[in-house]
Amino acid sequence: MSRSKLISERIKAVKTSPSICINEKSLQLRKMGKDIINLSIGQPDFDIQEEIKNEGIEAIKNNFSHYVESKGIPELLKVVGKKLNRENAIKANSENNILITPGIKQALFYINCCLINPGDEGIILEPYWITYLDSLKLCGGVPVFVEGKEEKKSGIFYFLRR
Repeated sequence: MSRSKLISERIKAVKTSPSICINEKSLQLRKMGKDIINLSIGQPDFDIQEEIKNEGIEAIKNNFSHYVESKGIPELLKVVGKKLNRENAIKANSENNILITPGIKQALFYINCCLINPGDEGIILEPYWITYLDSLKLCGGVPVFVEGKEEKKSGIFYFLRR
């Protein structure tokens, strides 16, 4: 069996992210001595603070280096729930309403996998991060682009109520 037959058709349809291509070009130019400001992938242009590094080292020394519950660290879930309730007036229960993900792209992919069936329409609010579209398409969704505007009637909830 050829290697190309081992890869699913939906994955073959996903193109390399333009932001990854731009990042790779930026890294090449830096190696050539060019002074580049790289805005491609959202990589911070500063080092991790010493306090955070030390906390990470302490966590490793205390063997906090194993898998945690799939929805997230229980203590973190509780803190997030309290924050949402206190600052955002969202009554979220850390037991069944909160999920910690490695990032927004992963969270949106989970949402698309759970809610989008092949042929379902998904709203993509413009401007959008490049991979949001691929996430929707990977789940068989059909994008519906909605232009974001700088007026009070332009929030995503406004568009969803229309």
